[in-house]
Amino acid sequence: MTDIDIRCGVEVDVMDVNGTLDLPWSRGVDHVLISAHDYPSATGPQAPEEVRASLVRGDVTSHDVVSTLVEATVAAMSQTEHPIIAHPFSLMGRLGIPESTITPSQVRHFARSAHVTGTWVEVNERWACPGPHLLRELVRHDVPLVAGSDSRRSETIGLYRHVRDAGALLAAYSK
Repeated sequence: MTDIDIRCGVEVDVMDVNGTLDLPWSRGVDHVLISAHDYPSATGPQAPEEVRASLVRGDVTSHDVVSTLVEATVAAMSQTEHPIIAHPFSLMGRLGIPESTITPSQVRHFARSAHVTGTWVEVNERWACPGPHLLRELVRHDVPLVAGSDSRRSETIGLYRHVRDAGALLAAYSK
């Protein structure tokens, strides 16, 4: 017998604007970590380079891209039990769009949806997300937060500078 509570989780991608996940089954999985590594368009996942090129050509606006990303992520929250949004909106950096582009109403919508669906949100070290405006709204809506390193190298496992700073920000905010 052990005092350690072992959980099984799997990270999946949001495939389209409807929040479809690339998850064939979730039996025996304690948590489904939902992420957007590619852009979840109406026709399926698009590589960040393609979306960036569309932005440069003016085929699409950053407002449209952000709106679709927020809506797809919100829709994905109700696609599975025990969801966790992993490295929320980290894709935006790869698209050349700052997280601060997410409007206050979109931030509230995301936080409200996470609360209603029981979705947890990861504070991610590698991608330094979410940022302060999103963190504050998540706390306002009593959304559970979980720390993740997303480390790719053994020497960075367990180093949580962004997570620590986010915690300090939230502690100052709650005073």
